[in-house]
Amino acid sequence: MSLDIVLATFSVVQLVLSLGAAIIAFNLRKTFEGGIFERAWQVIEIAPIIYALAQAVEILAATYGETAFIGYLASVVEVVFLAILVTGLFMFASAWGGNKRQDPGPPGAREEAYAKAAKGAMVFILGQNGARKTVFYTGEPRVEDFESRLHAVLGKGAATVIRHMAEEKADKSKNGG
Repeated sequence: MSLDIVLATFSVVQLVLSLGAAIIAFNLRKTFEGGIFERAWQVIEIAPIIYALAQAVEILAATYGETAFIGYLASVVEVVFLAILVTGLFMFASAWGGNKRQDPGPPGAREEAYAKAAKGAMVFILGQNGARKTVFYTGEPRVEDFESRLHAVLGKGAATVIRHMAEEKADKSKNGG
């Protein structure tokens, strides 16, 4: 078996896997639709498509013979893939980390106000679909155990939702609301 056939086979496998990654990224973007993570996932979902394009160029090189131009083109497309992926992941990490100046607890309001604030924060952070799915796993927000249930679902990201709830409460009390 010639080396070109082996390289073409690896490129086909990578092309299929990158298209699968694009589908997963597209579905994750839909989960975060309307939230602060949506733009990051719009960028991230492009990266596997760019990588698939690089693999298509590699397949052409293996099929028709590699030229200097095709080699350079494949390398450039792979660098573009990495730049887009890193940009999207940086956007996601920046939104996820948020403002780290404080990590306050939940607002001390009545149960209904707390649930409303929690759902509002989840919609802002995770988008409508993400918030709905989070509530599915955590149940309705209750003052006594919501943070621990949210932490079980979102991990360290729960602090971002809780911080947003506290900031909203502070803004409302500052504005007389």
